[in-house]
Amino acid sequence: MRMQARSCLFAVLFLGGGLAIFNLVARWSFFGALGLAVVWFVAVAVAQFRVFRCPHCGKVAVFTPGGTASPLVGTRCQYCGRPY
Repeated sequence: MRMQARSCLFAVLFLGGGLAIFNLVARWSFFGALGLAVVWFVAVAVAQFRVFRCPHCGKVAVFTPGGTASPLVGTRCQYCGRPY
């Protein structure tokens, strides 16, 4: 799967899954739903370090060489220049 398609799918999963969890659990307890949503967001945020690695150099694609983070990935690695 190309990195851009993976990025779009990951964003939908991140936001949609978190909102679905929050809506389902919020019927029972607001604070329980909030806690579960926070756990969901943290777990998915940590998973991005594994999902968005360049297959060639192993660098994380969501971080730029300058040190900033961006969920938008291009078609080429910003570190090694090879296509994803």
